[in-house]
Amino acid sequence: MKRTAVLVLLTLALLAGLPGRLLPIVTAQQEETSSPRAQSPLTLLQINDVYSTAPVDGLGGLARVATLKKAIAAAGRTPFLMLAGDFLSSSVESTVFKGEQMVAALNAAGLDMATLGNHEFDFGVDVLIQRMSEAKWQWVVSNVFDRQTGQPIGGAAPYVVRSFGPLKVGFIGLCIANESLRPDRLARLRIVDPLEAASTYIPALKAQQVDVIVVLSHLNFSDDRALAERFPEIDVIVGGHEHYPITAAENRTLISKAGSDAKFVARIDVNRRVGGATERFYELIPITSAIPDDPQTAAVVASYSSRLSTELNLEVGSTRVPLDAVALHLRSSETNLGNLVADAIRANTGADVAIVNAGGIRGDRVHPPGSLSRRDLLEMHPFGNIVCKVSASGLVLLEALNAGVSKLPAAAGQFPQVSGLVMRVDQSRPPGDRVRDVRVNGQALDPGKTYTIAIPDFVLRGGDGYTMFAGQTVLIAPELGDSMAVALEKYVAARGEVNPAIEGRIRVAR
Repeated sequence: MKRTAVLVLLTLALLAGLPGRLLPIVTAQQEETSSPRAQSPLTLLQINDVYSTAPVDGLGGLARVATLKKAIAAAGRTPFLMLAGDFLSSSVESTVFKGEQMVAALNAAGLDMATLGNHEFDFGVDVLIQRMSEAKWQWVVSNVFDRQTGQPIGGAAPYVVRSFGPLKVGFIGLCIANESLRPDRLARLRIVDPLEAASTYIPALKAQQVDVIVVLSHLNFSDDRALAERFPEIDVIVGGHEHYPITAAENRTLISKAGSDAKFVARIDVNRRVGGATERFYELIPITSAIPDDPQTAAVVASYSSRLSTELNLEVGSTRVPLDAVALHLRSSETNLGNLVADAIRANTGADVAIVNAGGIRGDRVHPPGSLSRRDLLEMHPFGNIVCKVSASGLVLLEALNAGVSKLPAAAGQFPQVSGLVMRVDQSRPPGDRVRDVRVNGQALDPGKTYTIAIPDFVLRGGDGYTMFAGQTVLIAPELGDSMAVALEKYVAARGEVNPAIEGRIRVAR
């Protein structure tokens, strides 16, 4: 019978240490030579969805991760640092450096292996290939192929076999293949369904008689579960995409996700017992200020921080109220920052209404009242998306709103932050038929009327499932519009001070 355990934190490491000294990162009992974990020839260290080289709200930081790896190596273990996708974008620094700073910092931190996430494609294929060439680690990509060469993108390996002492380990890497990838940036690529790719390369690993199979994946948790169910020979799925820690068992497969921004590192010690059973000892380690910075990695991080243009620190305006950029709020409900961004792109285009996919609004924190710099605004919308304007019928507008709320009550990137309209959402109805009582600028929505709609180019091109805008009349195309960050800057600068509020634009019946 299948058993699944979700959101189970098996252990939390208690961290302590003094600056300049290697930390006692794990308890002494766990590191005693007689302990089962200490017999493991391989220690996997996992991070995923890392958008900042430095700590975020005091947690994370690649220089601390580097110290952690060195401390475990100094304890006589064999740490293998893995990154499960999403790191070249998005952040303020990535908007400026296009991910160059992430590669440099991860090189310094001693990253050993990575696969691709959806945000690795944000700057286009050419930039991605350049960044892949700058990396010193092993890329493993099993389902993304360059049509020009027929090979995995950027010279990545489709699978890898390595020995760690007596343990022979096989790795494959799987990238998400859904609406979160922009079609216009993928024309040069062929993306194979992850399960189909696994069906090709897992037998290849078994043919080499590996002891352990590890999948480095950037997939939805449901897809990771499906992968483990179809291929029970997988021992560990080192996963990404979700931004919160997940530890689950699907049959015999351990699925791990370590949150985001390296606020945690998942440690998985792996061994193969006599008789064939795989042992996995799991620990979720908080990355706090108790861990000192690795000097080499910290120097790289500081060098890029100092290179950021001083213009990013220029004040654009101010906010009278805190601005809620918490991802969980933005992706499931109306927020005042969502209203501000939607109002900004509506004002930028003069459209009747605006729809912004909440996943494009970043930062995952509450910005305090006070000054707003260009850096702050870039952090709120770092992707470089362009403001577009289309004309479409009220029926299409209603379809778009329904698509945006289709995954409620789950928080999802396509959740619509809106301007110029109000609506009621009935979660008891099936997806596609949840939106009620839409009023556009005070008037009931007319399905046959034509409305002008401001949207990011990501949405125009079908991102996050907004496929209904294909074929609609484009009034402001991507090559003509302002970037989302510029539109937001113009809006704030024109007003000097903003005071956005939750106004009941989206009323969700829960």
